[in-house]
Amino acid sequence: MISGGEAALWGLLGSACIELLEIVAAIRRTSGWPWQQEGEAPASALVASVVIRVGVGAAVAAALGTAGQLSGVLGAFAAGIGAPLFVEQLSRQARRSSQALTETEAGRGSGSAT
Repeated sequence: MISGGEAALWGLLGSACIELLEIVAAIRRTSGWPWQQEGEAPASALVASVVIRVGVGAAVAAALGTAGQLSGVLGAFAAGIGAPLFVEQLSRQARRSSQALTETEAGRGSGSAT
């Protein structure tokens, strides 16, 4: 088993690897530093997004490690890699469910007789 703290560090490294690959892709796409190109986000926005996504990777890996769901460092590293996408998908699904619930309740409360 791996502790929550260890899992957080390995998750941070996993998500940092993905973020670095994303930056490399942006450099290739723009043929230079992306934040210096017209129409691209400024460097401060890039740094903020990387910090947030790496933090999400660490947090998810820590939660899994603390819950005893990870057997080793490779699992924590992989959790960090997949965490930002996993949390993003959960967020999208929650918004869809909330929207559907709101629409259903609005239909019931419209006062129209059937």
